[in-house]
Amino acid sequence: MTDRQEAAHKWLNRNYVEWMEVQKLRQRLELSESLLSNGVSRMDRSEVQEDMSRNRQEDRQINASYLREIVETRLQALDMADAHTIQIIAKLEDPDERMILLSRYILRMTWSAIERDLHVSTRNLYRKRDRALDHVAEHIRP
Repeated sequence: MTDRQEAAHKWLNRNYVEWMEVQKLRQRLELSESLLSNGVSRMDRSEVQEDMSRNRQEDRQINASYLREIVETRLQALDMADAHTIQIIAKLEDPDERMILLSRYILRMTWSAIERDLHVSTRNLYRKRDRALDHVAEHIRP
């Protein structure tokens, strides 16, 4: 990959790390909501333990609410960034190049999955990707 192609790749891939972090937050949110739906741990020993259980339940509710807000906000930002990326990719003339870049940078598919879906050899896939990155580089220059 040339420096120009590498710069286009980094620009297109800028949302991937954010997407991965949002996926981790979603998992934490699901766990928090699962803990809430299962209720407080079932301890019948004393009032102190019941009070502690209620406090844990309240903490879980706050945590789940906070996580939900973070996930929604980050997903909105990610959607806006992806929309901008889609606008740049849509400028490509070759439909194969558009499909390759959309599959990788918007759908976040692996290169091998793209290769299988598009029925192209690895060599042709990377050749088309490099041409597409050259075209994207023209559109993202400052």
